[in-house]
Amino acid sequence: MTGKNMIKSMLLILAGLLPISLLTGCGALLDAPLGTPASESVQEASLEAQESAYMTALDLTTEEETYTSVDLSLLADAANMEAGVSAGAASSADGLSWDGSALVISGPGAYALSGSLRGSIVIRTDPDETVHLILNNVTVRSDHVPAIYAEQAGKLILTAAPGTENTFSDSSHVRRTQENACIFSQCDLTLNGGGKFLVYGYHRDAIRSKDVLKACGTDLYVRAKQDGLRGNDGVFLQNTLLEAECEENGIRTDSDRDYVILEGCGISIIAGKYGILTRGDLRSADTSLQISSVLEPYQAGGSVTGLEESEGE
Repeated sequence: MTGKNMIKSMLLILAGLLPISLLTGCGALLDAPLGTPASESVQEASLEAQESAYMTALDLTTEEETYTSVDLSLLADAANMEAGVSAGAASSADGLSWDGSALVISGPGAYALSGSLRGSIVIRTDPDETVHLILNNVTVRSDHVPAIYAEQAGKLILTAAPGTENTFSDSSHVRRTQENACIFSQCDLTLNGGGKFLVYGYHRDAIRSKDVLKACGTDLYVRAKQDGLRGNDGVFLQNTLLEAECEENGIRTDSDRDYVILEGCGISIIAGKYGILTRGDLRSADTSLQISSVLEPYQAGGSVTGLEESEGE
């Protein structure tokens, strides 16, 4: 066997072993201790975000003057809907309903969520409206569909309130294949806030947007059967901590106009394929990037800037 063929064989063996080590069963994975960033520089990354060519004032919004409060723990059935929802400031609860397994949000505006839910959260508004979910130690575990599904909206913003941990998990059970992530959005999706997101994608991806996926000034931990973060039209991370353990790719984009841009981030990725995969440009600035992958740390169809000195092994 030539040296080249031997290396290829070793990679194929590692590709088979790595997914087993990452995802050894739904129950065991959910109860597994959370990982920690690979270096102190990751821990010390700034969580302050600012407007830029890619990050707007709307993406940075973490607080609202008016909102609707929802205690997910009280939404066991439709009878508890009134008890579980209360209006904050001058807002109303008209845009909320409970269908027996999902909290359906059909009106624009802000919703402050707390508590635990065995079910899902579905956003279904007009295609030009924005929904903002402010998360206060929320746990959502869904058996057959995404934990959060933005079926239709103009934009979805998820804010992890400072000092909180917010956990989302889906299931490996068969379901509609087009909804292929634990947090899945048909529209632009932004994650922000000083708290933490813990997202377990047992079915396929952890967090996916069919448009652009952004994260700013927040802390993300994801495990996925396939990809960790996926934005069809681009992924932009600013001043964000990301730890990803995935059977396929850590960060992925998948369109002719996509990009991956990393600014001021601390990123640690373990991937069964590529750490970062994009058809477009890949840019990094002031980012600590550590990647352990079966294939290459990154592959880009366009230009690559700022990664030569920061990539892991």
